Amino acid sequence: YNQGIGFCGIHPLVGIWVAMRNIAYLLFVVIFVIIGVAIMLRVHIDPRTVMTIENQIPKIIAGIILVTFSFAIAGLLIDIMYVAVYLVGGILSSLPYFPSDIGYGEIATAPTPPDVINRLWGGFGDVTSQGAHSFTSLVQRSFQNGAYTPNPQFLDIFGNVVNFLIGAIVGTFAYIFIFLALIFATLRLWLMMVLDYINILLDVVFAPFWFFIGLLPGSSVGVGAWFKDMLANLAVYPTALAMLVLGKIFGEIAGAGAEGTNVLFTPPLAGAAGNAGNEAFAGIIMLGFIFMTPHVLQITRSAIKAPNINYGPVFQPVAAGAGAFGAGVSSLVTARTSALPKVQGAPGGMTAVFRKWFKAG
Repeated sequence: YNQGIGFCGIHPLVGIWVAMRNIAYLLFVVIFVIIGVAIMLRVHIDPRTVMTIENQIPKIIAGIILVTFSFAIAGLLIDIMYVAVYLVGGILSSLPYFPSDIGYGEIATAPTPPDVINRLWGGFGDVTSQGAHSFTSLVQRSFQNGAYTPNPQFLDIFGNVVNFLIGAIVGTFAYIFIFLALIFATLRLWLMMVLDYINILLDVVFAPFWFFIGLLPGSSVGVGAWFKDMLANLAVYPTALAMLVLGKIFGEIAGAGAEGTNVLFTPPLAGAAGNAGNEAFAGIIMLGFIFMTPHVLQITRSAIKAPNINYGPVFQPVAAGAGAFGAGVSSLVTARTSALPKVQGAPGGMTAVFRKWFKAG
């Protein structure tokens, strides 16, 4: 890595980039002819500016230089991304509430978002348990301090029974719901990371064409658009890591209030009340940061004003595969249950389905 992590990391693409660069050089000849004819015909670049050799030669020279060094420029931008990752991580990991037993280097080198969650919170099970506990505590609080009754003892007994039932039922459903939502959020985040990585590779390879098209009169694609697209794709990685680390820090801050007098501020109707409330609400804060991360990445891209690329067609095969799987399972169950005996007293439900499958086998 004497030449930089970014430059060495994209070195396997140099062969493809050289081919694209040579094609761009060949197309520059066509550009020279077009600009020469436009200068002779005094074509207007805009209503007030006529195309002349004085205002076109600097653009051509700058375009040739940028095409020649576009590969090195891409490597430099990737190096800046790694600097941002470790700079932001170094600042956040040095905060008082970041656990000392977690090394930021392990988080920054995690291959997937689930690996980051495992290293920050110990796994999906721990995150889901904290979130389900927080949600259950919030629901149970709705059944406390009820209406007046002349028999307080009965109210206490009834309230304990209701709280137990609510904790068992709501806790189970909350665990399942949060676990599935967590899988969906991390899968979405991982797909965004992969798509941005693919966009970076395409930007590196096709950079000569971006710079070449920018020389065409009236073109909206060029050097500025390429830089914005590269920066937007690279910025998602330090942003995602910062959001997940902040989720860990804010969760620790909220949970630490139950052990001392330093209680985190919570506004009315937010769900937390007092020390115990903050401890229970820590799981909700943690999940909020995880679920917000994909949306924050979209906000980051919008802030940089990168060219808008529609990812909808990319996710269509995933949705089609899930729909086909669900339709296949539904058709299989329907086909099996339609042939079940309708005799009174015959076994039904899933028992009959299993019996039918075994007989068919």
